[in-house]
Amino acid sequence: MSGSPRELPADPASSPVDSLTLVLAGWFSTSSWAESEAFLATHPELLTDAGEKALAEQLHAQTDRNTRVLMEEHAMLLRRVRQRGVEETFQWWAALRQRLTETVARADAAQKRHTRGAGEAAAAALDETVEVRARIRELVAGIPTRRQSALVTEAEALVERYRVAGRDVDLDAALDRVGAALRPPMTCPPGWAELVVSLTAALRQRHERDRGAADLDAAVDLALKALRAAGPDATAVPVLLGALGEALRARHSFGGRPHDLELAIRSTEQGIGTLEQMLARLPSLLDNLGGAFAERYQIQGDDADLDRSVRAFTDAVRHLPTDSPARPGSLANLSGVLLLRHDRRSDPADLERATDLLTEAAALVTPGSRLEAAVHGTLANAWRRRYERGGDPADLDHAIDSGEHAVRVAVPGSADRPSHLVALGHALQMRAERGSAADDDIDRAITIYRKAVAETSADFARLRDRVNSLGIGLLTRYQLRGTEKDLDEALELLEQGAGEDTPDTPASVSVLGFLFNLGNGLWIRYRRTGDLAALDRALRLFTQVAEATPTDSVDRAACLNSLAVGFAERYERTGDEAALRDCADRLREALKTTPADSPAGVSYAGNLGNALRLRYGHTGEQGLLDEAIRLLENTLHLPSDSAAQRATLLNNLGGALVQRATVPDRRPGVRPDKGAGGGSDGEPAGQGVRHDASADLRAAEDHFRTALSLVSESSPDRALHLANLGRSLRGRHRRTGEEACVEEGVALLAEACRLALRTGPDTALGAARVWGRWAEAREAPDEAARAFGLGVTAAHQLFQAQVLRSHRWSWLRTAADIHVRAAWNHVARSTPEDRAAAVVVLERGRALLLSEALEARSTMVDRLAEAGHQDLADRYRAAVARLGEFTRGALED
Repeated sequence: MSGSPRELPADPASSPVDSLTLVLAGWFSTSSWAESEAFLATHPELLTDAGEKALAEQLHAQTDRNTRVLMEEHAMLLRRVRQRGVEETFQWWAALRQRLTETVARADAAQKRHTRGAGEAAAAALDETVEVRARIRELVAGIPTRRQSALVTEAEALVERYRVAGRDVDLDAALDRVGAALRPPMTCPPGWAELVVSLTAALRQRHERDRGAADLDAAVDLALKALRAAGPDATAVPVLLGALGEALRARHSFGGRPHDLELAIRSTEQGIGTLEQMLARLPSLLDNLGGAFAERYQIQGDDADLDRSVRAFTDAVRHLPTDSPARPGSLANLSGVLLLRHDRRSDPADLERATDLLTEAAALVTPGSRLEAAVHGTLANAWRRRYERGGDPADLDHAIDSGEHAVRVAVPGSADRPSHLVALGHALQMRAERGSAADDDIDRAITIYRKAVAETSADFARLRDRVNSLGIGLLTRYQLRGTEKDLDEALELLEQGAGEDTPDTPASVSVLGFLFNLGNGLWIRYRRTGDLAALDRALRLFTQVAEATPTDSVDRAACLNSLAVGFAERYERTGDEAALRDCADRLREALKTTPADSPAGVSYAGNLGNALRLRYGHTGEQGLLDEAIRLLENTLHLPSDSAAQRATLLNNLGGALVQRATVPDRRPGVRPDKGAGGGSDGEPAGQGVRHDASADLRAAEDHFRTALSLVSESSPDRALHLANLGRSLRGRHRRTGEEACVEEGVALLAEACRLALRTGPDTALGAARVWGRWAEAREAPDEAARAFGLGVTAAHQLFQAQVLRSHRWSWLRTAADIHVRAAWNHVARSTPEDRAAAVVVLERGRALLLSEALEARSTMVDRLAEAGHQDLADRYRAAVARLGEFTRGALED
């Protein structure tokens, strides 16, 4: 088109309406009720009949529920403002909103109590629900759309109470509420049609009890009224036509009206026809519903949502033709939620069904389609879980192949690609944990996790899960290689994802995962530094997660296992009997929901054996040690998921066998091993021990040696295995006098000390003490001084890692003799240099004790001042200062 634009003539008749429409739009778009109040105060043209008319016309044309509610609220306010004024009306409106919020919260709480309760408590909660729902209806009486929803929810509560208590007054009241709600347009949530079906069914049942025709008439009238309110295109129509057909057929059977039967047939056929027209959309609707239920489960952790999700996805697959292009996607969706339910309940049927469905989907999916990546990514997760359950390395290789396929065909930049990256990363990480031949598996996994995080939008809900995967991967690499920066970065990431870990903070399933993994990271930090504060916090986190996780969940089993291991460590470190008491019970509870032959079950059983061994050491009850050895020996015959897991089992069994061989058995009828000498730490005591003590000790040494061979050179746990084998060789030397044991044993203990000063100073302290005492027994003061010197270094590291004074004192007690023994062996060498070294060692020990004493004394003096005795505190500090001056002067003289 060309030429000058032509001005349109003004339409005087439409200008005022257009003007009011724009003003109303501005009022609706205000961002707060305070702005709304200010806007209305400055636009008096709305406070006219013309303003109300313009708003009513807009409301009449509106079909969107949320917009209708907004307009109805404004219409109610406009009417009231014209009667009461702006300020009074908005004050009233603020108070009403507050009451409504509180009342809705009360209703929801009562509904939950009814759903979760039983007996009189549930009945009382249902009564309260009915009462509060009625109050909500009264509060929203001036907002028609909200009143319609309130009538429906009140009727639902009344029908539930009728179902439970059988009171006719509730059924009649529900019928009244629904009748009042059935006004077009029906903007209630979709469940309103099901409520109508429930009401018509209840009326038919009451008719069967009382044989009154009025109930059948009421059922027919209700279904007809609901159909008129629903409109011809509503999704509720097929459901309502079915209800109408059932009511008409029941009335025909009772009254013999021929036209009722004909109408029942026609309405049912019409309902089926309408439903058939909708079937094309039904699978996609069911897929969306299943995804929503799955997402809500991941946020709220409600098991019922998992089952609802499985049912919805199953129905979606059932309604799809076998040759539908959407079938592979629906199969993948169903498989994904089956895997989720398997993770929750550990039901092998869910895992097998998911794998079969994904195999079918992989065969059907069109190459190059977006579904191809989704199917293979989910299949990677299924194969990985099969490996976790059965330990077949072929399943893990299949998982990596499927993950690589998914990443390769995923569209770069797509929202789904990060999830496929994570699936591949998990499989690679698991192969690295197993001890794969490919040294770069864990490096590849972490690189892939970093890509997944980088490719995920910062506001995407799954970002925290991908950060979690990266944190776990870094923890795994630290455990494999001992790189300190991996542990630091992992803890930083997990701290950020977990947020506040206070027990009062409600946590989603995702957040609970972060808290659990953060607890594991803190446990590893404790093993690295001996920081008891890290151990205590890890135990608090494990406790919080266990309490928030359903009792039959496999996730709770994992948490109970970690909690028990932490308590066992706390007992060993502090002698806390309370920490030991529940340890075995928690592990037994974890085993109840875990297959015994699964990798997790193997780990839990091995830890239970170790817990029983510790309880035996505390109580002396021989049955506990026997049970521990039987359990560990049986568990050793089950397949392990990694070399590290098998090494731990061997280590625990070796420790139990040493205990049985070296601690007297006081049971009646057990003969002493007369060929054994007295001693400890791998040496039979010779009085009341088992006759096969030597065999136990040989088996223990073999187990320690095999465990060491399974641990990589870079593993932070290597020092512990070196120390245990070295301790075992010391025991053999003391029993047999074999000199060949000395050279190997000393080398092992020295290497254990060297490594543990970097990866676990508590292990270094224990190894140094064993080595030093062994050297003393062989009258080798040079070697003993060297060993105890390393122990002094470890003790100082442990002391400096503590934050709380009680934790520092705990380590001081553990290392109480280490400085004295180091000094004594320096003196025994009788050289001036060694005598000087002895003084230095003793002064270092004294400095530790003095620093603690001064800090404790300073704290006590501060408390004295805080209690109102400032004069005494000042006099004490002055005396200390004078004493210091006197001491310095004496030293100078």
